[in-house]
Amino acid sequence: MTRPRAVDLLVVGGGIIGLSSAYEAARRGWRVLLVERERPGSGATYAAAGMIAAVAEAEAVLRPLVEFSLASARRYPEFVAELEQRTGLATGYDDTGTLLVAAERDHLEALEHLAAERQRLGLSVRPLTVRELRRLEPHLGPRTAGGFASPEDRQVNPRALARALAAGLERLGGEILFPARLEELAGTQPYRARLRRADESFAIEAERVLVACGSWSRDALPELHELPLRPVKGQTVVLEGQRLFRHVVRTPDVYIVPRAGGELVLGASSEELGFDGRVKAGPVRDLFEYGWRTAPGIAELEVKELCVGFRPALRDHMPAIGTTARPGVYLATGHYRHGILLAPATAEAIVRLMRGEPAPEIQPFAPDRFAAAAAGRR
Repeated sequence: MTRPRAVDLLVVGGGIIGLSSAYEAARRGWRVLLVERERPGSGATYAAAGMIAAVAEAEAVLRPLVEFSLASARRYPEFVAELEQRTGLATGYDDTGTLLVAAERDHLEALEHLAAERQRLGLSVRPLTVRELRRLEPHLGPRTAGGFASPEDRQVNPRALARALAAGLERLGGEILFPARLEELAGTQPYRARLRRADESFAIEAERVLVACGSWSRDALPELHELPLRPVKGQTVVLEGQRLFRHVVRTPDVYIVPRAGGELVLGASSEELGFDGRVKAGPVRDLFEYGWRTAPGIAELEVKELCVGFRPALRDHMPAIGTTARPGVYLATGHYRHGILLAPATAEAIVRLMRGEPAPEIQPFAPDRFAAAAAGRR
């Protein structure tokens, strides 16, 4: 690539949040450079199932996150349509909906509680009989005991979406550098950013910097070391063969996500093991068992891939989106299980904030909220 002498925005991190934010900034006419430590769309994005589950994963205790999630889900149709038209690349967006399924009778109470909580939040969840479920999805197992429809939840293929965002960014004149990392950020606006790629180190000027490198965000800048961010390991299984489902199917134990082309994703474990990237037999065995109880037909599918990703989690399970102590340096991380879902709204809001425009919807996610809480305890 021709390295720019100066950019309007340097984005550190090429997962779905970094790519979406870089693409949105380029749409606004900014000169954008994105640097990624591995390759665009790697990390948590690569291992994600791609559920846009604003309803199924809503938690009443995180009301600001529920509202932000619903707003982001509503943006998705226009977001992917514009991107697909610009690039000619499919994103795998599918609005068929989600089924919340009791794969056995013991699941019913948990699902009824979940549905009642969603209804109290004013969200659309409709009860389904076993007969209705089987009419919608004939491959559900014989012990299926009932469930609910969540028609507003959607899905997208995260890998396809990342490819389209990278292509869209480049078509808008943005540039992507990988594998590369930010070594140092010196001075004041415009900042002098020293970047390293392999054995080569070079500097650019950046008017603004956005750190969006997921579980690795604390390593980008010294002032982020105190951010209470941790990786939560997740393992998923990608199967291939006969398409068993049209809908995303979720039980209290497992989710099953069908993709165009015959892939079926089983997910996902949740393990507090730091950056342990090994595929472990125990969690994978559980995914197969829960998946088989839900849909015995998966036994005939081919195992295509076993994936590990690291969800960036903060103490309160809400993201950190906003300003840092340095003027012109911004943060978008900590999206935990919701990075794919929150990508359009995060990108739109953080770019508005960087342009000096109001972005009240991300005020509850201000990165300095943890410092304020710590000061209050002293």
